[in-house]
Amino acid sequence: MRGDDHGMSGLPDGSASRVVLVGTHRYESFDDLPSVRANLTGLRDVFTDARLWGLPDEHCAVVEQPVNARQVLDQVRRSAERATDTLIVYFAGHGFTDDRTNDLCLALPDSEPGLEYTMLPFDAIRRRVLDHGSRARRKVVILDCCFSARALQGWMGSVADQSSIEGSCVLTASSETRMALAPPGEKYTAFTGELINVLETGVPGGPSLLDMETVYQQVRWALEAKSRPIPQQRNRNAGGQIPPVINTAASLAPRPAPPVPFVHTVSLLITDVANAPRRPEAEAAIAAYVRATPHSLHDPLFLMPIEDVFVVTGRGVVVTGRVERGQIGVGMPVDLVGGLGAHRTTITGVEMFRKTSNTASMGENVGLSLGGVKRAEVEPGMVVTAQNSVMTRTHFQADIYLLPTAKGGRQGEIFNHHQATLRLRTANITATMANFSVLSPGESTTATITLTRPTAIDLSQRFTILDNNTPIGAGQITGIIG
Repeated sequence: MRGDDHGMSGLPDGSASRVVLVGTHRYESFDDLPSVRANLTGLRDVFTDARLWGLPDEHCAVVEQPVNARQVLDQVRRSAERATDTLIVYFAGHGFTDDRTNDLCLALPDSEPGLEYTMLPFDAIRRRVLDHGSRARRKVVILDCCFSARALQGWMGSVADQSSIEGSCVLTASSETRMALAPPGEKYTAFTGELINVLETGVPGGPSLLDMETVYQQVRWALEAKSRPIPQQRNRNAGGQIPPVINTAASLAPRPAPPVPFVHTVSLLITDVANAPRRPEAEAAIAAYVRATPHSLHDPLFLMPIEDVFVVTGRGVVVTGRVERGQIGVGMPVDLVGGLGAHRTTITGVEMFRKTSNTASMGENVGLSLGGVKRAEVEPGMVVTAQNSVMTRTHFQADIYLLPTAKGGRQGEIFNHHQATLRLRTANITATMANFSVLSPGESTTATITLTRPTAIDLSQRFTILDNNTPIGAGQITGIIG
């Protein structure tokens, strides 16, 4: 099957593509993960299935129970050098963080707790994938391990100036502070099980080729509906448009959406949650709608957290960040919301990797030019959002979780009215956590959070708990107060 030479949208040419599947299911010093072995077989079957892609067997390398880091890196290097169309690298197993650098480390069969030098640093894989000897124009990295979103740190910046790389996508099973899940009794791990299901069964009414953005959304919604760890994704140069397989369900009618409008249902939850009990019927309607919607652009409420702010001659104030949801275009009116208040403005320009564009969609890293905005009115941590769609708050309820000490968490308990720094999207804000007695590392509880400054927040939004700028836990907003 030949790929499209004119962009990311064509099915990869199997003769010019390579897949590397790496997994460790049996360990000397950690709990075994039997489902990882099934993950490798399941993904190999998907990629070599003629109905889905038809990758030649010899182009799909499986590295099961690697004896050392070199075995993995040599295979990634060989595949990267031979692929001229698409390179896919997958890892499943235990993941840990380096205590000194906070970098992601992948556990091998003989790795030992606390000894990072016995593990495989993800950065070594990243370098092999992005090395100048790698000729693939499309690159996908998929990680199914704890704290896997730490792989996203620095990924895009390291390749920003390599013009020969047309697109890349990194998909992870969990956030940088969350563990991945291998449910007992299930054939696959939680994340890879949903990934295989989406690739095999397709998306009714979706695109003819399943691109990585559509795959990500379907996997995310399926995991959210089961209250399982939420995957993360980062794209570069339209990497979200890379299609790994054919959508076998494209010709089927999409599942009907529920009669309750999505935006209205969300507003009911946000408005009532502070003064009323949880509303199972509304939450069920949201979950049903999400599962029935085949593509991210069905969410009209644009939002982009601001990572940096610049003043560019001839363009004025430019903010950069990753589009969290929805779509934006030149000329669209938006709100700037956050610690410096709320301001109305209009998008006067969109730029992605030094190229101008008329629109930007969910998952893309962009620079947005803002009309009529002064530099003093905007700062990192604020959000650019569809008008009237987000409000700032200082009080909310949340489920919070502390990392175990062995996984990089703090040494002791925290108590009622504990002060910490919360990472809410791109904003670091001091907060007080109250209405609980004591919380030990490895445990979770419900708390009332008070922020020191108003911040744009959403119901169900996730955040990171920091101690001296080091992640020690995570949380999810369950109720908005006031």
